[in-house]
Amino acid sequence: MAVYKTKDGYVMKGTIKRGPKDYYNYTKKLKGVTTKKEAQKIELDFKDKFNFEQKQKVSSVTFKELTELYDDKVKNNIKATTKQTNAYMLMKFVDLYDLKASSITSADIQKIINTFIKRGASTNYVNGIYSYLNKIFKFGVKENYILYNPMTKIDRYKKPDEIKKEMKFYTPEQFKQLMLTAPKDKVHHEYECYVIINVLYFTGMRVGELSALTLQDVDLKKKTIHINKTLSFGIGDNRWHIGPAKSSRSERTIMIPTNLCEILAEYISYYKKIYGVTNQTFLFGVDVPIARETIRHRFWDMADLAGLERIRLHDLRHSHASLLANMGCSVTAIARRMGHSEAECFKTYIHLFVSTDVDLVNKIDKVF
Repeated sequence: MAVYKTKDGYVMKGTIKRGPKDYYNYTKKLKGVTTKKEAQKIELDFKDKFNFEQKQKVSSVTFKELTELYDDKVKNNIKATTKQTNAYMLMKFVDLYDLKASSITSADIQKIINTFIKRGASTNYVNGIYSYLNKIFKFGVKENYILYNPMTKIDRYKKPDEIKKEMKFYTPEQFKQLMLTAPKDKVHHEYECYVIINVLYFTGMRVGELSALTLQDVDLKKKTIHINKTLSFGIGDNRWHIGPAKSSRSERTIMIPTNLCEILAEYISYYKKIYGVTNQTFLFGVDVPIARETIRHRFWDMADLAGLERIRLHDLRHSHASLLANMGCSVTAIARRMGHSEAECFKTYIHLFVSTDVDLVNKIDKVF
């Protein structure tokens, strides 16, 4: 902290510590000041006022207010689905809402996190909460609402003995069996869902990606489907929301096999005749996308009729990856088609590539 005189008058210049490894640097011209003593008094008053405002700022903000400030800061940089997930996670910390953010300790947060662990929450779920809270408190420190981040003393959750959910999928034989008995009546969404299940199985796209498709995304002449957006259900006050693709890799154009092209051609012809649709119309659902629940119920009805185990809609994506891996397709080709990075693809489907690798070695053994 210092004052000095220049040809234009007195200047005060210095540094004030706001928190751990956080400093505020100031340089101000003091207009109208004629003596060094007067300049020093102004600087001292400035510093006292600054420290007082900092203390007021730190002491008054509640946890709920801090979360609202953070959410407002990032609202234009995150997807609607992320906003929904964040809001849901915060509901778990309602007991902290009215507490001063500066008074919340690592022990307070760890206590709540431990309740999730005792209830058997997954590693991903617990660490998702950790990640969001850490962002909130880091923001609080950066903006000087709090002096330190209590999350720094909390470790990410690790559960070495956690049993991962088994990845289920239909083999080509099982899928053929599913299609043989699948109802195709053009009422109650039966025909529509028959087409949907075929699209999911033969493209491996995500359900949200399929739900967001419009007629203009399908090119039957080129035998391609362009995937560039995704649909999320139950966002805020809206029943559904169309957003950008999950990531840059998720935006892709994929080719479709001839049998799927024929199924879609017949469906689109019928669709246009009945509804008089346009290129901007949803491929499945006309003005409103078909509900995920409707697809799931029809899918399980198909499974029951075929005598097959019920699997999730997302497992049709795994079924497609399994189909490609067992045909000997490369990780690169599968990753591109699925909208994954190669590392992500290999990590998710490593067990499929291990079996494929065994087949490749057996072929080498036969040659030599």
